[in-house]
Amino acid sequence: MNPTKRSEYAGKVLLFLIGVIIVMLISNWVSHRDERSQKVKGAPKAEMSTITDTKVNIISQGYIEKLLNSPSTAKFSKNSYTVKSLGGGSYEVSSYVDSQNGFGAMIRSNYQITLAYSTGDWADLSSWDLQKIVFDGEVIYDIAWATF
Repeated sequence: MNPTKRSEYAGKVLLFLIGVIIVMLISNWVSHRDERSQKVKGAPKAEMSTITDTKVNIISQGYIEKLLNSPSTAKFSKNSYTVKSLGGGSYEVSSYVDSQNGFGAMIRSNYQITLAYSTGDWADLSSWDLQKIVFDGEVIYDIAWATF
């Protein structure tokens, strides 16, 4: 096999493996939906009127950590995030996270996440409905895919 064909083949295999990993992440997230009642330590219960940009940002980080190869290395932006209220308890968060990739190198990934608060403890992920995740410009999850 000549070097050019070997390089093309390796590129195709890499793209295939990335696709499989993304499908596995989404499948894992969907199958463990009921188990996602993780709570932020010391977080009080809140009603819709007490949901702040900071609280929405904290919840969004919980979802993003699930996508990372090494979530324990995640360093989320403390000041460089935006939260946009979409009405009806829905919010869109845009920010970035620095974390280690599969090779141990620290990389910065930009993300946008849309979620909706239903009711209950704001710090409980099960009180929120994930609507969309865009990670490094790629749509990872969109609730529209699940509705037929």
